[in-house]
Amino acid sequence: MLVVFFALLLSFSSYMVARLYIQGQEEQAAFDQLTDSVISQNDTFTSEYENSDGMQTTSKYTEYLSIYKKNNDFVCWINIDGTLVNYPVMYTPDDPQYYLRRAFDKSDSQSGTPFVGEGGNINSDCFIIYGHNMDNDSMFGTLDRYKEAAFYKKASTFTITTLTERRTYEVFAAIETYVSDEEGLYPYKYSGNIDLKDYDDLTNWLLDHALYDTGVFPSYGEQIVLLSTCSYHTKNGRFVVAARRIS
Repeated sequence: MLVVFFALLLSFSSYMVARLYIQGQEEQAAFDQLTDSVISQNDTFTSEYENSDGMQTTSKYTEYLSIYKKNNDFVCWINIDGTLVNYPVMYTPDDPQYYLRRAFDKSDSQSGTPFVGEGGNINSDCFIIYGHNMDNDSMFGTLDRYKEAAFYKKASTFTITTLTERRTYEVFAAIETYVSDEEGLYPYKYSGNIDLKDYDDLTNWLLDHALYDTGVFPSYGEQIVLLSTCSYHTKNGRFVVAARRIS
């Protein structure tokens, strides 16, 4: 009887693993279709669109205008060469974690969609983008490649493109932390506009806890973005890539 029980348990576990895998693949396929729907443009040109406030705004990068028209929670697109990170980023200030378990079309999703965290926005002195660390490497599942200095040397910069500009960010620190106490939560409390002291406190903390020395030192006035995902190096672990805007 015990043998039958364990056989059934194994079968059920295998079924659940397969189900989650298939679900993850289907969710990634939906993002692939979204990416394919973007019309690539080598040159910038202008086009008017109506923003969430009902105002007419000019866009330079109309390849992302089509994404915005599908869902006006879309705020930017992040792309990191050498990883699978190539996704829309969502912004819902009244409910920052709305896309934690929702797809771009707002349907239920284990993978969720990368989103801007509480307290900041894409124009703040510092803002945070969260994404799940998925087993199939989707979302921020390949962000942890930055744990190796050798990878950083090949991909020290990445792009974030809004409806109106293409930005370049330079990585200056990659850290492993945790969210079990105040010390581990330290970098997350600086999302938003910060003064010189807080800026220096944040950047010094990140540099002191970095896995390796990048030789990059942000200066006050340079915008900071933190890319955050789960990490399994410890209980409640997080992996954070910190970057400064350089263009």
